[in-house]
Amino acid sequence: MLGSGIDWETRKRDWISSVAELYQRVEGLLRSSIDAGDVSVNLVEMELTEEFVGTYRIPRLELTIGNEGVVFRPMGLVVMGADGRVDLKGARGTVTLLREKSGEWVTVLERAPEREARPVDSDTLRKALQRVMLPVS
Repeated sequence: MLGSGIDWETRKRDWISSVAELYQRVEGLLRSSIDAGDVSVNLVEMELTEEFVGTYRIPRLELTIGNEGVVFRPMGLVVMGADGRVDLKGARGTVTLLREKSGEWVTVLERAPEREARPVDSDTLRKALQRVMLPVS
């Protein structure tokens, strides 16, 4: 049976911790803009229910950049080919961030014809925000 023999409580704790680490990385990459008042940060607890894992509380990260909001929303721990998924959602769309089996967070830049994913860094974060936010007019 799928899911048997797995310590889901430990996996859930590791998942929640890894999401917190992702948010710390994002805040670190945006530190100068946060300090300048150009970006505001808010953590909001949400409830997530997953097969095998059950219902648990996990934060989503809400950023306000200028007059526009974007949200890093955990989608789940149980993901095909990864150890978790967070979606970055904005007015123009969604970008997927995956936690690789190695524990590293990557930004999915392309899905087809082949998946292209790169580690979350200042460049991939900038590209992801540009994809989900409305263009500056």
